[in-house]
Amino acid sequence: MTYLTGLQRAHRIEVNGEATCAAAARWTRSRDHRQQHRHAPVSWQHAVLSRKLRGHYGYYGITGNSVAITRFRYEVCSRWRKWLNRRGGRSHMSWPEFHRLEERYVLPAAIADTPAIVVP
Repeated sequence: MTYLTGLQRAHRIEVNGEATCAAAARWTRSRDHRQQHRHAPVSWQHAVLSRKLRGHYGYYGITGNSVAITRFRYEVCSRWRKWLNRRGGRSHMSWPEFHRLEERYVLPAAIADTPAIVVP
């Protein structure tokens, strides 16, 4: 199993220090999805992001990986705010405004509670 560890400046995904095509493809699909649906209602965007985060936590939320999934949740929030800012005819959304929006549309907390399975 590999874990997402970061995004380089050249938008190349690093997994355990190496770039992988599969991780880069997931990142591109995610970006394309946000771009296509940025004008959808915020409630719909919240429902989709919540489902995706719960799935991510279910897969990567093993004991000892809480820092990485917490960082992932922060990145999802920051990119959601970025794409909400790109909606036409609206002024810039500051972080305090986004936090007020988050109070209404709460994304699932990053919880790593699945025990890691060690195979000898």
